[in-house]
Amino acid sequence: EQKTKILEALRSIESGLRASEHGSAMLSKMRFDHFKANQSSWTAQQAKATRTRQTFAALLDSEETPSGRKGQAGAVSAASAARRDAPTRAGAPRGVQKGARADSMRSERNGNGPSHP
Repeated sequence: EQKTKILEALRSIESGLRASEHGSAMLSKMRFDHFKANQSSWTAQQAKATRTRQTFAALLDSEETPSGRKGQAGAVSAASAARRDAPTRAGAPRGVQKGARADSMRSERNGNGPSHP
């Protein structure tokens, strides 16, 4: 696998990479310490991650989306719409305020001052 070859090549320059912010982030992202400590375990973890990605890709490609299209783009759009229409912690949809407090806030914004004593 390409990642294995890359990590093998990085062993010789590990100290230089750890000294830089981006290098240490890259080593962390590629799980270099795990690779160094136990290469067979790292390889098994990479294989499991690949299988998981493939399973979810197949699932998303096979599902019919609300727009009637198959594939990931429709699923992303549906998720975005669900998030947009989801209620906030207060219970009202985003951008909607309810009750006297909302009226008061609108009055204050318009320069009319508080609507209650």
